[in-house]
Amino acid sequence: MDKPKNNLISRAEIADAIAILRREWEIAAEDFSLLEINASVGLMLSDLVEKMNLTSEERLQALGPDLLAELERLSAPEQHKNAQVDMESRKSAE
Repeated sequence: MDKPKNNLISRAEIADAIAILRREWEIAAEDFSLLEINASVGLMLSDLVEKMNLTSEERLQALGPDLLAELERLSAPEQHKNAQVDMESRKSAE
């Protein structure tokens, strides 16, 4: 199913998403050149898809079913942990 033309991401939005990702990597790399940093291609693609605010369908198309499933398994424990922290902070606020 094609997206309506008015929902297409502009070239400027794509460049902005990449620039945001680059700045985040520059901060994480500290004094190292980004050319010297080894990183997971799958996580980089996931970050880019996230920055571009792609829909679930577009994420599936961009990442493919195998990588998407791996990323979901990877993030599931983190999401569970965040939910527990949120619940604990609510209890302590009461």
